[in-house]
Amino acid sequence: MNKKDKNMVYPERLQGTDGIRGRVLKSLEPEVSGLSPLDIFLKKGIITEQFIELYTYCFVSLLMKKKIAKKGEEIAVGWDPRDREGVFTGAAIRGIRKGGGCAVNLGIIPTPALPVYLTYRGSCAGVMITASHNPSDQNGVKLFLNPPGIKFFPEDDKLLTDEISKIDYKDVKSKKLSGGFRDMHSECIDVFLDFICDRRNSWVKNEKLLKNRILIVDSANGSYSEIASSAFKRLGFKKVIDVGNNLKREVNQNCGVSDLEGISRVSPSMVFKDECNGFPKFTENITLKKIFKTGRKYRDKILKNRAFVSGAVFDADGDRFFMLEYDALKDEVIVLTGDDTASIQGRYLINERQNDFKNAYYSNTVESDILASLSARQMGFRIKTTGVGDKWI
Repeated sequence: MNKKDKNMVYPERLQGTDGIRGRVLKSLEPEVSGLSPLDIFLKKGIITEQFIELYTYCFVSLLMKKKIAKKGEEIAVGWDPRDREGVFTGAAIRGIRKGGGCAVNLGIIPTPALPVYLTYRGSCAGVMITASHNPSDQNGVKLFLNPPGIKFFPEDDKLLTDEISKIDYKDVKSKKLSGGFRDMHSECIDVFLDFICDRRNSWVKNEKLLKNRILIVDSANGSYSEIASSAFKRLGFKKVIDVGNNLKREVNQNCGVSDLEGISRVSPSMVFKDECNGFPKFTENITLKKIFKTGRKYRDKILKNRAFVSGAVFDADGDRFFMLEYDALKDEVIVLTGDDTASIQGRYLINERQNDFKNAYYSNTVESDILASLSARQMGFRIKTTGVGDKWI
């Protein structure tokens, strides 16, 4: 068993903006031989299944030391589909159980489903195995506490880092599975769908507005595959077309939000090689091809306001969203980022319920578009700028 480097200076925090992420390799690969799981992560930025097991074990141990959890309490764990063999997700479950927690297996779920289910079931904490919008050769861990499903803050990260630095993986490996195991995947999906389709949680106040809207749903071959389209159908969209929903393909590849970062409009010449040379990262993008094909098919109806063609684009774990809209006049696709859609939602709230939302806070991060803040201030909101990460919002 590889030992920790005693001369290694450990950082205050192993975590970045939202947990840990890195390229993944199995612990037996030659590239990582001779190093402990923690040293592999620190020296090479590589996550092994042993490091995941160590990480979740220490997470549960910390919760028990801080009296947040008791032995045998439920720790829910979900993931996106990039780990097809279950090497890293299985390690996460082992770490939870060796730490004395009861692992509640939620399987492949969108990240937003985890805090919803924690609240529903009353589990004390949750673990999400994902690298979000990062390439499929990477993975990571996000942690949640309940109530109300909040993520770890920097001081929490420091405590967990200290716990990890004190424990040798060989001691974790030799431990028995003392905690229980429950499979609650189906219930979690049902609860989440009911939650997001509940009219009290929906922006859809008039179903008639959706009856002539065709929606292309891109789940980035990730956690929202089938789930997002089921929700949109329940909400009343005229037609829902699934793309990027193949769990056997690589996540975030030729689909999802990553390719659209920094793009506000997409012209046909950027997508189709026969109309120009094509924009390298768009020539294989299945979502853009589908929205152009569908938009052109319904172009006459769109120009008469009898149809609309839109797109809902997510990342692998479903916590990032872009909206696409086909512009029939220019034969282009408009890309609306989180800042854009938040501005639209803010304007809707001010117009519909001015007395409730005038001078209310509009919160975004330091990485948000400054024009979004200026627009929100002009609408009548007070601006609150936070650090990067949804935990601060």
